Amino acid sequence: MPVYPGAGSKFNYILESYLGAPLPPNPPFKTIIADDIVPDVDPALVKIRGCGTRDLVALKRGLLKAGLKIAYPLPSDDIMNFVHHVVDCFALTISVLDEGPDELVDLLYTGSRIDKATISCSIEDVLRAECDLISQDVTGASAKPAGATYQLLGGAVSWADVQVFKGNADGSNLQPFEVATDWKFTIANNIKRIGVMRATNPTKPKYITPCQRDLFGELTCTFENKDQYYAAADGAFSLKFDLSAGKYFLFKDCQWDKVSSTRRPDDVADLKLSFTAQSFSDSEA
Repeated sequence: MPVYPGAGSKFNYILESYLGAPLPPNPPFKTIIADDIVPDVDPALVKIRGCGTRDLVALKRGLLKAGLKIAYPLPSDDIMNFVHHVVDCFALTISVLDEGPDELVDLLYTGSRIDKATISCSIEDVLRAECDLISQDVTGASAKPAGATYQLLGGAVSWADVQVFKGNADGSNLQPFEVATDWKFTIANNIKRIGVMRATNPTKPKYITPCQRDLFGELTCTFENKDQYYAAADGAFSLKFDLSAGKYFLFKDCQWDKVSSTRRPDDVADLKLSFTAQSFSDSEA
């Protein structure tokens, strides 16, 4: 039996014409070089218990939980191409491809949407993203889809090419915010898997539906004066994360959630500023 090293695993994706649509002829996949790829399948077993025995009476399949997680450096070839789908919630087919010398395994997650995406950056690192996806179904194949092509999105974005701006609540009067050493923000769609009683595929979700969105993040800053510590008293503001090449996320009507400061004998004091936003826009709108 072959063993598949993680270094050979590939994360490929393609837009679906509708949720759960079959692949088109000669599907043109795009490929992301990932740090971590974690596919999972959970049949959500219903465990039936009853009096008279200490053991389970029966096991029945529940509503399938199929999904995957990916962590990757945002590619400079096309920074927003994949991660932007946390905003538009377009349906995707994901291929997790493990290829050996003589055979391969291709896990196809269909009817997928990005449930949550976190974008982060730190000094002396590159721009990174972590995405959680929820899918309608997953199947395994021992061959690639007929005629499939794979376009690699490569490169990375250096921390030195990224900027943060702070401005008025409506996104106006943005000024450089040049005290951050690390930052991250999360867009969470709170997707719900919805099943219905039906004759075909009853244990698989019929709908993968985004619900009310959460927008939040955190900046780690150098602690330069006492006024920073009172940031929680600020009024509403906006934060723009400039990802380079004209790509950005702009969070509006923000409020600081929490301000904390860490002191260690072997490091300088820092300041962590957590925020929640009411709305946002981005460069792809």
